[in-house]
Amino acid sequence: METTIAKYIADVLSAHNIEKVFTIPGSSCISMNNALNDKGILPVLSGSEESATHAAHGYAAITESFGCAVVSRGPAATNTITGLVTASEGYPVLVMVGDNASTVRQRNMATQDLPLEKIFDGVCDHATIVNPADAEAIITDIMDKLINQKKSCVLIVASDMWDKTILLKNSDKQSKKEGHELNSESYLTSLRELPGTDRNVLLMGSGILNNLKLRTIAEEIIKKYDVPFVVSTRGLGYAFPQRVGWVGIMAEPATNSLLYEAEHIIILDEPLETATTGAISYLQDGRKITNISVNLSGQSGLTPDYDIQIQPEEFAAFFEFLIKQTRFIGKGLSKENSNTPQIEYILEKILNKLPGNYSVCLDSGQNFFWGAHALMKTNKHRVVYSYTQATMGFGLPALVGVSSTDSGGSLLICGDGGFLMASEELATMYSAGFRGKIIILNNNMLGMIHQTQKIKKLSKLAVDIRIHDLKKVVEGYGWDYISTDGNDESAIQRFLASENNCILNIQLNQNESVYPRGSTSERLPTV
Repeated sequence: METTIAKYIADVLSAHNIEKVFTIPGSSCISMNNALNDKGILPVLSGSEESATHAAHGYAAITESFGCAVVSRGPAATNTITGLVTASEGYPVLVMVGDNASTVRQRNMATQDLPLEKIFDGVCDHATIVNPADAEAIITDIMDKLINQKKSCVLIVASDMWDKTILLKNSDKQSKKEGHELNSESYLTSLRELPGTDRNVLLMGSGILNNLKLRTIAEEIIKKYDVPFVVSTRGLGYAFPQRVGWVGIMAEPATNSLLYEAEHIIILDEPLETATTGAISYLQDGRKITNISVNLSGQSGLTPDYDIQIQPEEFAAFFEFLIKQTRFIGKGLSKENSNTPQIEYILEKILNKLPGNYSVCLDSGQNFFWGAHALMKTNKHRVVYSYTQATMGFGLPALVGVSSTDSGGSLLICGDGGFLMASEELATMYSAGFRGKIIILNNNMLGMIHQTQKIKKLSKLAVDIRIHDLKKVVEGYGWDYISTDGNDESAIQRFLASENNCILNIQLNQNESVYPRGSTSERLPTV
Protein backbone atom coordinates (compact mmCIF):
# COMPACT_ATOMS: atom_id res chain seq x y z
CA MET A 1 0.00 0.00 0.00
CA GLU A 2 1.35 3.41 -1.01
CA THR A 3 0.91 6.57 1.04
CA THR A 4 2.89 9.61 2.14
CA ILE A 5 4.74 9.89 5.44
CA ALA A 6 2.42 12.64 6.67
CA LYS A 7 -0.70 10.68 5.71
CA TYR A 8 0.66 7.53 7.33
CA ILE A 9 1.27 9.36 10.61
CA ALA A 10 -2.27 10.82 10.43
CA ASP A 11 -3.69 7.32 9.81
CA VAL A 12 -1.79 5.91 12.80
CA LEU A 13 -2.92 8.71 15.11
CA SER A 14 -6.52 8.33 13.94
CA ALA A 15 -6.36 4.60 14.61
CA HIS A 16 -5.45 5.48 18.21
CA ASN A 17 -8.47 7.79 18.47
CA ILE A 18 -6.52 11.05 18.54
CA GLU A 19 -9.05 13.77 17.69
CA LYS A 20 -7.04 16.97 18.28
CA VAL A 21 -3.42 18.08 18.16
CA PHE A 22 -1.94 21.35 19.41
CA THR A 23 0.27 23.41 17.19
CA ILE A 24 2.18 26.55 16.35
CA PRO A 25 2.42 26.02 12.59
CA GLY A 26 5.48 26.89 10.57
CA SER A 27 6.47 26.37 6.96
CA SER A 28 8.34 23.18 7.83
CA CYS A 29 5.36 21.41 9.46
CA ILE A 30 2.25 22.65 7.62
CA SER A 31 2.11 19.48 5.50
CA MET A 32 1.64 17.45 8.68
CA ASN A 33 -1.18 19.69 9.87
CA ASN A 34 -2.88 19.43 6.47
CA ALA A 35 -2.69 15.62 6.56
CA LEU A 36 -4.13 15.58 10.08
CA ASN A 37 -6.98 17.87 9.09
CA ASP A 38 -7.76 15.74 6.02
CA LYS A 39 -8.02 12.74 8.36
CA GLY A 40 -10.49 14.54 10.63
CA ILE A 41 -7.96 15.38 13.36
CA LEU A 42 -8.27 19.05 14.34
CA PRO A 43 -5.06 21.12 14.67
CA VAL A 44 -5.66 23.63 17.51
CA LEU A 45 -3.61 26.84 17.39
CA SER A 46 -1.84 27.36 20.72
CA GLY A 47 -0.23 30.50 22.12
CA SER A 48 3.28 29.04 22.20
CA GLU A 49 5.08 25.78 21.59
CA GLU A 50 5.44 25.20 25.33
CA SER A 51 1.72 25.73 25.78
CA ALA A 52 0.99 23.31 22.92
CA THR A 53 3.00 20.63 24.72
CA HIS A 54 1.26 21.29 28.06
CA ALA A 55 -2.11 21.16 26.26
CA ALA A 56 -1.14 17.78 24.78
CA HIS A 57 -0.32 16.64 28.33
CA GLY A 58 -3.75 17.73 29.53
CA TYR A 59 -5.41 15.97 26.59
CA ALA A 60 -3.49 12.77 27.38
CA ALA A 61 -4.44 12.88 31.06
CA ILE A 62 -8.15 13.02 30.33
CA THR A 63 -8.21 10.57 27.41
CA GLU A 64 -5.77 8.27 29.24
CA SER A 65 -3.86 7.81 26.02
CA PHE A 66 -1.26 10.22 24.65
CA GLY A 67 -1.33 13.78 23.37
CA CYS A 68 0.26 15.37 20.30
CA ALA A 69 1.88 18.68 19.42
CA VAL A 70 3.11 19.78 16.00
CA VAL A 71 5.79 22.47 15.85
CA SER A 72 8.35 23.96 13.53
CA ARG A 73 12.14 23.83 13.56
CA GLY A 74 14.91 25.46 15.60
CA PRO A 75 13.76 27.51 18.58
CA ALA A 76 10.17 26.41 17.99
CA ALA A 77 11.28 22.84 18.71
CA THR A 78 13.37 23.73 21.76
CA ASN A 79 10.41 25.67 23.22
CA THR A 80 8.74 22.30 23.84
CA ILE A 81 11.40 21.08 26.28
CA THR A 82 9.69 22.30 29.46
CA GLY A 83 6.45 20.63 28.41
CA LEU A 84 8.24 17.37 27.59
CA VAL A 85 10.05 17.32 30.92
CA THR A 86 6.76 17.97 32.73
CA ALA A 87 4.99 15.20 30.79
CA SER A 88 7.79 12.74 31.57
CA GLU A 89 6.18 12.14 34.99
CA GLY A 90 2.62 11.97 33.76
CA TYR A 91 1.01 10.94 30.50
CA PRO A 92 3.03 10.61 27.29
CA VAL A 93 3.24 13.38 24.71
CA LEU A 94 4.34 13.09 21.08
CA VAL A 95 5.98 16.24 19.69
CA MET A 96 6.30 16.21 15.90
CA VAL A 97 8.92 18.64 14.64
CA GLY A 98 9.15 19.77 11.04
CA ASP A 99 12.87 20.38 10.60
CA ASN A 100 14.86 21.82 7.72
CA ALA A 101 15.03 19.80 4.51
CA SER A 102 17.27 16.75 4.53
CA THR A 103 19.55 18.32 1.94
CA VAL A 104 20.50 21.27 4.14
CA ARG A 105 19.80 20.40 7.82
CA GLN A 106 22.77 20.58 10.16
CA ARG A 107 25.11 21.79 7.44
CA ASN A 108 25.17 25.49 8.34
CA MET A 109 23.14 26.14 5.21
CA ALA A 110 19.71 27.08 6.60
CA THR A 111 18.06 29.37 9.13
CA GLN A 112 16.83 28.03 12.48
CA ASP A 113 19.11 25.04 12.10
CA LEU A 114 19.92 23.37 15.41
CA PRO A 115 21.34 19.94 16.32
CA LEU A 116 17.97 18.83 17.66
CA GLU A 117 19.00 15.23 18.28
CA LYS A 118 21.77 16.34 20.64
CA ILE A 119 19.46 18.82 22.35
CA PHE A 120 16.72 16.24 22.97
CA ASP A 121 19.18 13.54 24.09
CA GLY A 122 18.84 14.59 27.71
CA VAL A 123 15.07 15.18 27.52
CA CYS A 124 13.27 12.15 26.10
CA ASP A 125 13.36 9.49 23.40
CA HIS A 126 13.52 10.84 19.86
CA ALA A 127 13.87 9.70 16.26
CA THR A 128 14.51 11.43 12.95
CA ILE A 129 13.10 10.69 9.51
CA VAL A 130 15.43 11.78 6.70
CA ASN A 131 14.96 8.70 4.54
CA PRO A 132 11.53 7.46 3.36
CA ALA A 133 12.68 3.84 3.60
CA ASP A 134 13.04 4.17 7.38
CA ALA A 135 9.74 5.95 8.06
CA GLU A 136 7.42 3.02 8.80
CA ALA A 137 9.82 1.33 11.21
CA ILE A 138 10.57 4.59 13.01
CA ILE A 139 6.89 5.48 13.41
CA THR A 140 6.08 1.95 14.63
CA ASP A 141 8.84 2.21 17.25
CA ILE A 142 7.65 5.65 18.37
CA MET A 143 4.09 4.35 18.80
CA ASP A 144 5.34 1.41 20.85
CA LYS A 145 7.11 3.81 23.22
CA LEU A 146 4.01 6.00 23.54
CA ILE A 147 1.43 3.24 23.96
CA ASN A 148 3.22 0.38 25.66
CA GLN A 149 6.09 2.10 27.48
CA LYS A 150 4.22 5.33 28.30
CA LYS A 151 7.19 7.42 27.20
CA SER A 152 7.04 10.89 25.70
CA CYS A 153 8.81 11.12 22.34
CA VAL A 154 9.97 13.63 19.76
CA LEU A 155 9.62 12.74 16.08
CA ILE A 156 11.82 14.96 13.93
CA VAL A 157 10.89 14.94 10.25
CA ALA A 158 12.86 16.78 7.57
CA SER A 159 10.46 19.12 5.80
CA ASP A 160 11.01 17.46 2.40
CA MET A 161 9.98 14.08 3.86
CA TRP A 162 6.33 14.77 4.79
CA ASP A 163 5.03 14.32 1.23
CA LYS A 164 7.41 11.54 0.22
CA THR A 165 5.69 8.34 -0.91
CA ILE A 166 6.35 5.17 1.05
CA LEU A 167 5.30 1.59 0.39
CA LEU A 168 3.91 0.06 3.58
CA LYS A 169 4.87 -3.50 4.39
CA ASN A 170 2.25 -6.24 4.55
CA SER A 171 0.51 -5.93 7.90
CA ASP A 172 0.15 -9.72 8.07
CA LYS A 173 3.88 -9.92 8.63
CA GLN A 174 3.69 -7.82 11.76
CA SER A 175 4.31 -9.82 14.88
CA LYS A 176 1.38 -10.48 17.16
CA LYS A 177 1.74 -10.60 20.90
CA GLU A 178 0.81 -13.99 22.21
CA GLY A 179 -1.26 -14.42 25.33
CA HIS A 180 0.64 -14.89 28.57
CA GLU A 181 -0.09 -17.93 30.65
CA LEU A 182 0.05 -17.22 34.37
CA ASN A 183 2.92 -18.89 36.18
CA SER A 184 1.04 -19.18 39.44
CA GLU A 185 3.64 -21.10 41.41
CA SER A 186 6.38 -18.52 40.87
CA TYR A 187 4.46 -15.58 42.28
CA LEU A 188 2.80 -17.60 45.03
CA THR A 189 6.25 -18.63 46.21
CA SER A 190 7.37 -15.00 46.18
CA LEU A 191 4.38 -13.87 48.23
CA ARG A 192 4.84 -16.64 50.80
CA GLU A 193 8.29 -15.23 51.55
CA LEU A 194 6.90 -11.85 52.63
CA PRO A 195 6.95 -10.91 56.34
CA GLY A 196 4.25 -12.53 58.46
CA THR A 197 2.94 -9.35 60.07
CA ASP A 198 -0.56 -7.94 60.45
CA ARG A 199 0.70 -4.35 60.18
CA ASN A 200 0.96 -3.96 56.39
CA VAL A 201 0.41 -0.80 54.33
CA LEU A 202 -0.31 -0.84 50.59
CA LEU A 203 1.08 2.00 48.43
CA MET A 204 -0.67 2.06 45.06
CA GLY A 205 1.64 3.39 42.36
CA SER A 206 1.32 5.47 39.22
CA GLY A 207 2.18 2.49 37.01
CA ILE A 208 -1.20 1.02 37.98
CA LEU A 209 -3.14 4.28 38.21
CA ASN A 210 -2.07 5.44 34.75
CA ASN A 211 -3.03 2.18 33.04
CA LEU A 212 -6.79 1.94 32.47
CA LYS A 213 -6.91 -1.86 32.31
CA LEU A 214 -4.79 -2.43 35.41
CA ARG A 215 -6.49 0.36 37.31
CA THR A 216 -9.94 -1.13 36.60
CA ILE A 217 -8.76 -4.46 37.99
CA ALA A 218 -7.33 -2.73 41.07
CA GLU A 219 -10.56 -0.78 41.63
CA GLU A 220 -12.67 -3.93 41.60
CA ILE A 221 -10.42 -5.82 44.01
CA ILE A 222 -10.00 -2.85 46.36
CA LYS A 223 -13.75 -2.39 46.48
CA LYS A 224 -14.40 -6.11 46.90
CA TYR A 225 -12.08 -6.49 49.90
CA ASP A 226 -12.31 -2.90 51.25
CA VAL A 227 -8.55 -2.40 51.17
CA PRO A 228 -7.01 0.82 52.58
CA PHE A 229 -4.13 2.25 50.57
CA VAL A 230 -1.91 5.32 50.19
CA VAL A 231 -0.27 6.83 47.12
CA SER A 232 2.70 9.06 46.28
CA THR A 233 2.10 12.66 45.19
CA ARG A 234 1.43 11.41 41.65
CA GLY A 235 -1.72 9.77 42.96
CA LEU A 236 -3.51 13.11 43.18
CA GLY A 237 -3.94 12.91 39.42
CA TYR A 238 -6.43 10.09 39.67
CA ALA A 239 -9.56 9.79 41.81
CA PHE A 240 -10.89 6.30 42.54
CA PRO A 241 -14.69 6.08 42.41
CA GLN A 242 -15.67 7.43 45.84
CA ARG A 243 -12.03 6.80 46.71
CA VAL A 244 -12.81 3.44 48.28
CA GLY A 245 -9.95 2.63 50.64
CA TRP A 246 -8.17 5.92 49.98
CA VAL A 247 -6.23 7.11 53.04
CA GLY A 248 -4.13 9.90 51.54
CA ILE A 249 -1.04 11.07 49.72
CA MET A 250 2.52 10.60 50.91
CA ALA A 251 3.52 13.43 53.29
CA GLU A 252 -0.08 14.10 54.37
CA PRO A 253 -0.54 13.73 58.15
CA ALA A 254 -2.94 10.77 57.98
CA THR A 255 -0.67 8.96 55.53
CA ASN A 256 2.46 9.56 57.55
CA SER A 257 0.74 8.39 60.72
CA LEU A 258 -0.21 5.16 58.99
CA LEU A 259 3.28 4.59 57.61
CA TYR A 260 4.82 5.13 61.04
CA GLU A 261 2.56 2.39 62.42
CA ALA A 262 3.47 -0.05 59.65
CA GLU A 263 5.88 -2.94 60.00
CA HIS A 264 5.78 -3.79 56.29
CA ILE A 265 5.15 -1.45 53.32
CA ILE A 266 4.16 -2.99 49.99
CA ILE A 267 4.98 -0.59 47.14
CA LEU A 268 3.03 -1.50 44.02
CA ASP A 269 4.48 -0.13 40.76
CA GLU A 270 5.91 3.19 41.95
CA PRO A 271 9.58 4.18 41.81
CA LEU A 272 9.87 6.28 44.97
CA GLU A 273 12.29 9.13 45.46
CA THR A 274 12.57 12.15 47.69
CA ALA A 275 10.88 14.40 45.11
CA THR A 276 7.68 12.37 45.18
CA THR A 277 7.47 11.58 48.86
CA GLY A 278 9.34 14.20 50.88
CA ALA A 279 11.79 12.64 53.35
CA ILE A 280 11.66 8.88 52.82
CA SER A 281 14.60 7.62 54.86
CA TYR A 282 12.28 6.98 57.80
CA LEU A 283 10.39 4.35 55.77
CA GLN A 284 13.19 1.83 56.18
CA ASP A 285 13.76 2.53 59.86
CA GLY A 286 12.68 -0.79 61.34
CA ARG A 287 10.25 -1.56 58.50
CA LYS A 288 10.36 -4.11 55.72
CA ILE A 289 9.86 -2.87 52.15
CA THR A 290 8.48 -4.97 49.31
CA ASN A 291 8.72 -3.59 45.79
CA ILE A 292 6.35 -5.08 43.21
CA SER A 293 6.98 -3.94 39.62
CA VAL A 294 4.36 -4.32 36.89
CA ASN A 295 4.62 -1.46 34.36
CA LEU A 296 7.45 0.42 36.06
CA SER A 297 10.79 -0.78 37.33
CA GLY A 298 13.29 0.32 39.92
CA GLN A 299 13.19 1.92 43.34
CA SER A 300 15.42 4.95 42.97
CA GLY A 301 15.03 6.12 46.56
CA LEU A 302 14.70 2.84 48.45
CA THR A 303 16.48 -0.49 48.50
CA PRO A 304 13.67 -3.01 49.01
CA ASP A 305 13.96 -6.06 51.23
CA TYR A 306 11.87 -8.03 48.72
CA ASP A 307 11.71 -7.35 44.97
CA ILE A 308 9.04 -9.00 42.80
CA GLN A 309 8.62 -8.50 39.04
CA ILE A 310 5.35 -9.64 37.45
CA GLN A 311 3.85 -9.28 33.99
CA PRO A 312 0.75 -7.08 33.43
CA GLU A 313 -1.13 -10.22 32.35
CA GLU A 314 -0.52 -11.70 35.81
CA PHE A 315 -1.72 -8.66 37.72
CA ALA A 316 -5.34 -9.64 38.40
CA ALA A 317 -4.56 -13.04 39.90
CA PHE A 318 -1.47 -11.75 41.67
CA PHE A 319 -3.16 -8.72 43.23
CA GLU A 320 -6.19 -10.64 44.47
CA PHE A 321 -4.00 -13.32 46.04
CA LEU A 322 -1.88 -10.61 47.69
CA ILE A 323 -4.96 -8.88 49.11
CA LYS A 324 -6.56 -12.12 50.34
CA GLN A 325 -3.48 -13.28 52.22
CA THR A 326 -2.47 -9.91 53.69
CA ARG A 327 -3.99 -7.86 56.51
CA PHE A 328 -3.73 -4.10 55.98
CA ILE A 329 -4.00 -1.36 58.59
CA GLY A 330 -5.67 1.97 57.94
CA LYS A 331 -9.39 1.28 57.53
CA GLY A 332 -11.46 4.33 58.44
CA LEU A 333 -8.41 6.54 58.96
CA SER A 334 -9.48 10.18 58.57
CA LYS A 335 -7.68 12.68 56.40
CA GLU A 336 -9.20 15.72 58.11
CA ASN A 337 -6.78 18.45 59.14
CA SER A 338 -7.18 21.28 61.59
CA ASN A 339 -6.02 24.83 61.02
CA THR A 340 -7.42 24.95 57.50
CA PRO A 341 -6.93 28.31 55.74
CA GLN A 342 -10.09 30.21 54.76
CA ILE A 343 -9.26 30.00 51.06
CA GLU A 344 -9.43 26.19 51.23
CA TYR A 345 -12.94 26.35 52.67
CA ILE A 346 -13.95 28.65 49.79
CA LEU A 347 -12.43 26.29 47.21
CA GLU A 348 -14.03 23.29 48.88
CA LYS A 349 -17.42 25.02 48.73
CA ILE A 350 -17.00 25.72 45.00
CA LEU A 351 -15.76 22.20 44.21
CA ASN A 352 -18.67 20.62 46.07
CA LYS A 353 -21.07 22.54 43.83
CA LEU A 354 -19.39 21.43 40.61
CA PRO A 355 -20.66 18.26 38.89
CA GLY A 356 -18.52 15.18 39.32
CA ASN A 357 -17.69 15.07 35.60
CA TYR A 358 -15.50 18.18 35.94
CA SER A 359 -11.74 17.83 35.58
CA VAL A 360 -9.59 20.23 37.59
CA CYS A 361 -6.20 21.54 36.50
CA LEU A 362 -3.72 22.92 39.03
CA ASP A 363 -0.77 25.24 38.50
CA SER A 364 2.28 25.55 40.76
CA GLY A 365 2.82 27.55 43.94
CA GLN A 366 0.65 28.33 46.94
CA ASN A 367 -2.42 27.87 44.76
CA PHE A 368 -1.42 24.22 44.24
CA PHE A 369 -1.43 23.47 47.96
CA TRP A 370 -4.74 25.22 48.61
CA GLY A 371 -6.35 23.58 45.60
CA ALA A 372 -4.91 20.14 46.29
CA HIS A 373 -6.13 20.08 49.88
CA ALA A 374 -9.61 21.17 48.87
CA LEU A 375 -9.70 18.52 46.14
CA MET A 376 -8.61 15.78 48.52
CA LYS A 377 -11.49 16.65 50.84
CA THR A 378 -14.15 16.80 48.13
CA ASN A 379 -12.88 13.63 46.42
CA LYS A 380 -15.04 13.91 43.31
CA HIS A 381 -12.96 15.31 40.45
CA ARG A 382 -10.18 14.15 38.16
CA VAL A 383 -7.04 16.26 38.70
CA VAL A 384 -4.38 17.27 36.15
CA TYR A 385 -1.16 18.83 37.40
CA SER A 386 2.58 18.89 36.71
CA TYR A 387 3.67 16.41 39.37
CA THR A 388 7.06 17.05 40.98
CA GLN A 389 8.24 19.30 38.14
CA ALA A 390 5.96 22.00 39.61
CA THR A 391 5.87 23.78 36.25
CA MET A 392 4.63 27.32 36.72
CA GLY A 393 2.39 28.29 33.80
CA PHE A 394 1.33 24.67 33.18
CA GLY A 395 -2.26 25.02 34.36
CA LEU A 396 -3.84 27.20 31.67
CA PRO A 397 -2.39 25.34 28.66
CA ALA A 398 -3.37 22.06 30.36
CA LEU A 399 -6.91 23.45 30.65
CA VAL A 400 -6.90 23.88 26.87
CA GLY A 401 -6.05 20.22 26.39
CA VAL A 402 -8.58 19.04 28.97
CA SER A 403 -11.41 21.19 27.60
CA SER A 404 -10.71 19.99 24.05
CA THR A 405 -11.78 16.45 24.94
CA ASP A 406 -15.47 17.21 25.55
CA SER A 407 -15.33 14.79 28.49
CA GLY A 408 -17.20 17.07 30.91
CA GLY A 409 -16.58 20.44 32.51
CA SER A 410 -13.09 21.81 33.09
CA LEU A 411 -11.77 24.11 35.82
CA LEU A 412 -8.35 25.64 36.51
CA ILE A 413 -7.14 26.78 39.93
CA CYS A 414 -4.07 28.98 39.57
CA GLY A 415 -2.23 31.99 40.94
CA ASP A 416 -1.88 35.35 39.24
CA GLY A 417 1.77 34.63 38.34
CA GLY A 418 1.09 31.34 36.59
CA PHE A 419 -1.96 32.84 34.89
CA LEU A 420 0.06 35.66 33.36
CA MET A 421 2.71 33.26 32.06
CA ALA A 422 0.16 31.66 29.72
CA SER A 423 -2.72 34.16 29.51
CA GLU A 424 -2.63 34.05 25.71
CA GLU A 425 -4.27 30.63 26.00
CA LEU A 426 -7.53 32.45 26.79
CA ALA A 427 -7.49 33.35 23.10
CA THR A 428 -6.84 29.70 22.18
CA MET A 429 -9.94 28.57 24.04
CA TYR A 430 -12.06 31.44 22.74
CA SER A 431 -11.00 30.83 19.12
CA ALA A 432 -11.42 27.05 19.32
CA GLY A 433 -14.75 27.25 21.13
CA PHE A 434 -13.53 25.25 24.13
CA ARG A 435 -15.38 25.76 27.42
CA GLY A 436 -13.80 26.26 30.82
CA LYS A 437 -13.73 28.10 34.13
CA ILE A 438 -10.73 29.57 35.94
CA ILE A 439 -10.23 30.55 39.58
CA ILE A 440 -7.32 32.95 40.07
CA LEU A 441 -6.05 33.09 43.66
CA ASN A 442 -4.69 36.58 43.36
CA ASN A 443 -2.32 38.10 45.92
CA ASN A 444 -0.61 40.40 43.41
CA MET A 445 2.72 38.66 43.81
CA LEU A 446 4.63 35.40 43.52
CA GLY A 447 3.29 34.14 46.83
CA MET A 448 5.48 31.09 47.39
CA ILE A 449 8.66 33.06 46.70
CA HIS A 450 7.57 35.86 49.03
CA GLN A 451 6.73 33.29 51.69
CA THR A 452 10.26 31.88 51.40
CA GLN A 453 11.70 35.40 51.64
CA LYS A 454 9.76 35.95 54.86
CA ILE A 455 10.89 32.66 56.37
CA LYS A 456 14.52 33.48 55.57
CA LYS A 457 14.07 37.11 56.68
CA LEU A 458 15.09 38.43 53.28
CA SER A 459 13.96 41.59 51.52
CA LYS A 460 10.84 41.43 49.35
CA LEU A 461 12.39 41.52 45.89
CA ALA A 462 11.12 40.79 42.37
CA VAL A 463 7.82 39.22 43.47
CA ASP A 464 5.23 41.99 43.07
CA ILE A 465 2.75 41.72 40.21
CA ARG A 466 0.72 44.75 39.20
CA ILE A 467 -1.92 44.70 36.46
CA HIS A 468 -3.63 48.00 35.73
CA ASP A 469 -6.95 46.40 34.85
CA LEU A 470 -7.19 42.59 34.89
CA LYS A 471 -10.88 42.81 34.02
CA LYS A 472 -10.08 44.46 30.68
CA VAL A 473 -7.39 41.89 29.94
CA VAL A 474 -9.78 39.01 30.56
CA GLU A 475 -12.74 40.54 28.73
CA GLY A 476 -10.46 41.44 25.82
CA TYR A 477 -10.01 37.71 25.25
CA GLY A 478 -13.79 37.19 25.23
CA TRP A 479 -14.11 35.80 28.76
CA ASP A 480 -16.48 36.83 31.55
CA TYR A 481 -14.81 38.28 34.64
CA ILE A 482 -15.99 38.26 38.26
CA SER A 483 -13.93 39.51 41.20
CA THR A 484 -14.45 38.88 44.91
CA ASP A 485 -12.62 38.53 48.21
CA GLY A 486 -14.17 35.08 48.54
CA ASN A 487 -16.87 36.05 51.02
CA ASP A 488 -19.39 37.19 48.41
CA GLU A 489 -21.67 34.21 47.89
CA SER A 490 -23.44 35.90 44.97
CA ALA A 491 -20.13 36.22 43.08
CA ILE A 492 -19.48 32.50 43.48
CA GLN A 493 -23.02 31.69 42.35
CA ARG A 494 -22.64 33.88 39.23
CA PHE A 495 -19.33 32.18 38.45
CA LEU A 496 -20.84 28.71 38.74
CA ALA A 497 -23.95 29.67 36.76
CA SER A 498 -22.08 31.39 33.92
CA GLU A 499 -22.63 29.66 30.58
CA ASN A 500 -19.66 31.46 29.05
CA ASN A 501 -15.98 30.98 29.69
CA CYS A 502 -15.55 32.70 33.03
CA ILE A 503 -12.79 33.78 35.43
CA LEU A 504 -13.35 34.20 39.16
CA ASN A 505 -10.62 36.45 40.55
CA ILE A 506 -10.36 35.89 44.33
CA GLN A 507 -8.37 38.71 45.88
CA LEU A 508 -6.21 37.40 48.73
CA ASN A 509 -4.42 39.02 51.63
CA GLN A 510 -0.68 38.99 50.95
CA ASN A 511 -0.07 37.51 54.39
CA GLU A 512 -1.86 34.26 53.45
CA SER A 513 0.78 31.52 53.52
CA VAL A 514 1.10 27.79 53.06
CA TYR A 515 2.89 26.06 55.90
CA PRO A 516 3.25 22.39 56.81
CA ARG A 517 0.59 21.23 59.25
CA GLY A 518 1.91 19.25 62.17
CA SER A 519 5.49 18.06 62.55
CA THR A 520 8.18 18.50 59.92
CA SER A 521 7.69 14.88 58.91
CA GLU A 522 4.06 15.65 58.04
CA ARG A 523 4.90 17.78 55.05
CA LEU A 524 2.55 18.60 52.22
CA PRO A 525 3.12 17.07 48.76
CA THR A 526 6.35 18.41 47.28
CA VAL A 527 5.92 21.14 44.63
